[in-house]
Amino acid sequence: MKKGLFIVIEGIDGSGKGTQSRLLNTWLKKEKGHSVFLTMEPTEGAIGKLLRDALKHGNVEPKPLALLFAADRIEHNVQIKKKLSEGKNVICDRYMYSSMAYQGAQGVDKKWIGEINKFALVPDVIIYLDVSPDVGLNRISSKGSFRSLQKEEEYLEKKDFLETVRNNYLEQANENSLFFTINADIPLKDVQTALRRVVGRFLKGEGEKNNAELTDFFKN
Repeated sequence: MKKGLFIVIEGIDGSGKGTQSRLLNTWLKKEKGHSVFLTMEPTEGAIGKLLRDALKHGNVEPKPLALLFAADRIEHNVQIKKKLSEGKNVICDRYMYSSMAYQGAQGVDKKWIGEINKFALVPDVIIYLDVSPDVGLNRISSKGSFRSLQKEEEYLEKKDFLETVRNNYLEQANENSLFFTINADIPLKDVQTALRRVVGRFLKGEGEKNNAELTDFFKN
């Protein structure tokens, strides 16, 4: 059985990761006939639930927070590897690159974050949805958005902090050839079209050799 494709979608809060992941999942299943496992981090497991509470209240220091993310990811990797071995394509909303971006912005050494995540399965492709903090925060606070209906606001959703997070993502994108940067400050359907184009190339086995071409096209 052919191993599935491991797709990671990254971005700051308000970049549209969740929406784009769900749309991509639907496209792959209904239009392309693929078997897909849609997942996210933090997970819905015991450690993931602890992380969600910590992110809402800010009651865990950055370094232990990075360790909790790594622990949650160890369990998550077992599940991801199983789905991939079954031939399913995996779409993951956030992965270890979020730890680099967010806990890195909190002052945790990035090399150390890399060390505690060195066990993590390397994705086939990482798609970074790039928006400014102003755009992201505006989307989060917009009337009727899922996040605006929550009673508690994640303490990390601050403009200056998200600017540092964004810079950390852009740094990773410049250094890691698996990253594809898409300007997500455009209509939702256009972002989804870009996502499908990237994923479609990889499903055909043509993604890596067209990396530079696709990256240059989507960042404009």
